[in-house]
Amino acid sequence: NDLAAGNWLLVKTETGAGGRDAIGARVILQFSDGSRRTACCLPQSSYLASSDSRVHFGLGARTDLQSITVVWPDGPVDQCVERFAAVPVNQQIVIRRGTGQQVEQQP
Repeated sequence: NDLAAGNWLLVKTETGAGGRDAIGARVILQFSDGSRRTACCLPQSSYLASSDSRVHFGLGARTDLQSITVVWPDGPVDQCVERFAAVPVNQQIVIRRGTGQQVEQQP
């Protein structure tokens, strides 16, 4: 294929204890123009199989990521939303609960 390669970001969300996947976490990418991309960590499974628990964002030509917000699926309401600093695109990152800046309201 001779298609132009686009930018991307692969996000793995983990609970703070033991590095378990944070199934049900909502990941929100915020860009400099105020637009957002949202995806949930909801892998599917079947007998002796499972899909990837990481969240893949296809970004096209975008490189202006401003922040990453994660809405965790459990815990006290005032501790369920954390914001993380922007990272360069075209990489895989791991976001662990309890390592971001707590946000009072859900985005």
